[in-house]
Amino acid sequence: MMLFISDGERIHYGFSQKLIKNSNSTLLFNLIRKEMPISRAALAKKTRLSPTTVSILIDEMIQNKWICETGPGENSDRGRKPILLEVNASRGYVITIEIYSGGYKCTLYDICLKKIGDIGVRMATYNSRDICSTISELLEAKHIVHDRLIGIHVIFPGLFDAETGKLRFSVVIPFDEMVDTNVVEVLKEQFAKAIVMISNNGGVIAFSEFIAEGDNAGVPLLSVNIDEGISGGMVLNDARNNTKICLPLEIGHIIVDNDGPPCKCGNRGCLETLCSTPALFHALNERAGLGLKFRETFGAECNHAAMEIAASHFRAKDPKAMPVFQDYVYKLCCGLVSVVNLCNIKCIHIGGSISKLGSDFADLIRQTLREHFVMLNASLDISLELFSNDNERICRTAAIMTMDELFKNS
Repeated sequence: MMLFISDGERIHYGFSQKLIKNSNSTLLFNLIRKEMPISRAALAKKTRLSPTTVSILIDEMIQNKWICETGPGENSDRGRKPILLEVNASRGYVITIEIYSGGYKCTLYDICLKKIGDIGVRMATYNSRDICSTISELLEAKHIVHDRLIGIHVIFPGLFDAETGKLRFSVVIPFDEMVDTNVVEVLKEQFAKAIVMISNNGGVIAFSEFIAEGDNAGVPLLSVNIDEGISGGMVLNDARNNTKICLPLEIGHIIVDNDGPPCKCGNRGCLETLCSTPALFHALNERAGLGLKFRETFGAECNHAAMEIAASHFRAKDPKAMPVFQDYVYKLCCGLVSVVNLCNIKCIHIGGSISKLGSDFADLIRQTLREHFVMLNASLDISLELFSNDNERICRTAAIMTMDELFKNS
């Protein structure tokens, strides 16, 4: 496959003609991916490569079935109409794997990011081989040969070793319900021709929010996801090459109360122990007598109903419940301000099931920040919005991240 350069090739060829050729091929392929349909002439103009170089490289990619000609386009000048080019969507596929408490979900995309299908699995205990079997089942159901799988992206709600991908722990998945820690290694062995990535779900959600904002995205951007656990991510700007960097952030484990309840991470008084949705449900039961039924495990069905009931009391401004919500927001702001002042955050996006509390909840956060805290970012102000989690968008974002890694220009 012509679009990939191994580490050995980088070392051996240095700045050789072959490396330049591969780099130019990748440049052209990425332009076609993002702007298709597009003509050879337009590619030459945008890349400033010679028309001859573009034609040679495009012909190779057509021969290798990475791109295809789709027919004539419009021509503003006299003469022959240009032939338009598109990526051959069936040339490669990526799969995202969401790890849950007591289950997982595999979603398949082609290289044009069209969703092909998915399989969700719910079982108390499972291992890496089960995930491999589900991937094979999904590929076979769609009549796709294994060699066409070029990327796998694991989305994990917890900590992992950045070098090896080995899972460390998750505060929202009980140890006895978690997949074996070497899942990335097993996937690499089973699907040797695919790159295997792993990301914290907070980092993927942050990048998803950044993509959704497009050119209007304010950076540095802090994205916080509040469910059974609290995860987050930051999107920062690298001024040296005008690129955006997405970093996962364990904001749930910022200590906001030294005398607070113990956290599963081993510390005491973490933001997650005070502001996760189960922590809110517990406080509402203890202080407002709501009698909410909930579990602390990730993705528990009863928690969705509990949040709907909590939201109804918030919208009604229940006099027994409102002091609980106000205390909750104050503690949440303690964690938010720590990150804002440390990283010069410009925008905060808060999502997860907590967003069901609605726009009045966002207003309460803004009011609390103004009245009780001092923002030490560059603008001395902050933009804050709620967003509702869309699992489809999160999976698609992980697929985009995989494509960007696969086809990055070396």
